[in-house]
Amino acid sequence: MGIKWRSSTWYITTVVTYGAWTEAFVYMVGVPIIPFRLEDLGFTHFSTRSSWFLFSYCIAISIYTLPNAIFLDKRSWRRSPMIVATCAMQLSLLLLILVKQYWAMVLTRIIQGLSCTVIWSVGFALICENVDQKVVGRQLGIAFTGSHLGNVVGPAAGSGLYSAFGWKGPWILCMGVCSIELIARWLVIEKNTIVIHQSGEQTKHVKKQDGYTTTPIAAPSPISEMTDSQANEHRLVKEKSNQLSPFQVVIGLFSIPRSLTAISVNFGTGLVIGAIDPTLTLRLKDQWGKDSHFVGLVYLATIAPVLLTGVITGHLADKFGAEWIVPTTSLLAAPFCLLMILQNSLLGFIMSFGLMNFFINCALAPIGVEVSAVTRDNDGISELHQFAALNLAWAAPMAIGTVIGGQLYDRIGWTSVCWFCFACCLITVPATLAYTGDRPLLRRFLKRNSISRTTT
Repeated sequence: MGIKWRSSTWYITTVVTYGAWTEAFVYMVGVPIIPFRLEDLGFTHFSTRSSWFLFSYCIAISIYTLPNAIFLDKRSWRRSPMIVATCAMQLSLLLLILVKQYWAMVLTRIIQGLSCTVIWSVGFALICENVDQKVVGRQLGIAFTGSHLGNVVGPAAGSGLYSAFGWKGPWILCMGVCSIELIARWLVIEKNTIVIHQSGEQTKHVKKQDGYTTTPIAAPSPISEMTDSQANEHRLVKEKSNQLSPFQVVIGLFSIPRSLTAISVNFGTGLVIGAIDPTLTLRLKDQWGKDSHFVGLVYLATIAPVLLTGVITGHLADKFGAEWIVPTTSLLAAPFCLLMILQNSLLGFIMSFGLMNFFINCALAPIGVEVSAVTRDNDGISELHQFAALNLAWAAPMAIGTVIGGQLYDRIGWTSVCWFCFACCLITVPATLAYTGDRPLLRRFLKRNSISRTTT
């Protein structure tokens, strides 16, 4: 029932977008309230303990991402793993409500990280496998908007519910959010499944009527011939990818310059966000005496402008190429990291934080277009492999960044955190100039200079 809309581009994009929102929401709900929860339970060294709590989530994603991608890439299904992952997420949220021991809280966060590995990697691969390549940047941009929206709503909802209902309030809301996601994912029909179903109907058993042998013909499919050809093309790519060993897949992901550059950009962005998450709450508390509710409002005010960046930058990457967007946004984000050192102006601090967030998030959708292009140009590397690598390049540095940020804040101070973020924004710029896009900016510049010299 509903095969047409359940397998449509927009429904699949909506489900993946909601899943990305859920993943970001569940992560960000805890960011402004964890230090206050630890204080209520009688713990000390809030910054360090908060950073390890966030670290456990990210390190679980880092360890499980590539094995999960290599295993699932050899299977034809995507929906079932996402349903199982959502159920595991529900279990971890329930445990987080009940436990009070610090080690048990960390364990529940690890389970959440394992679940989000599947939700993120498989979800974005599902778009690339079921959407026309001409609009994949736009659809990925919409899906990334879900992640931005989760970053906006999560801290505000977490701090507000914590202030009103205590520790259980935010996590009960998360369980409700995941329940909706579970139903939506269950309704998805993948287009390669439709092709298999059609093939099965065309080879059904033979009936006999009035002495004549007749073979039933499958009913016309509501999916167009172009969709079927795309699904068959995906099947052929999958057969090629299955010929590679896991070791060859990993080598391929990290040896192709264009792929490695995209992964590096995600790595640098993850370090920045990882360092900020456990320390921003403490900075606002120590410098200006603000509580968790105010921190949530800061996230809401500063991240809201990035909601449309995914759609806009994804469309621009489809039309003009990612090479114009990725290095530019990294360069623009770097100065605002240093402006966050401001001590006297709370408004200036919030504006600097918001602009830094805006520019680093502008690169996410173009990076998705990049890895999709790498998949098309390199046999044996699938969309699931690429988005798993991006997920790894996001989670591992976030895990590292949370620990570095927490330690820097406790031992040196907020200024060292800002300088660390500044360096992370700039470190990948040379690689993006050299390898991002079909015609990287550095190559264009060198070619133009060569033509000018020849003409002279």
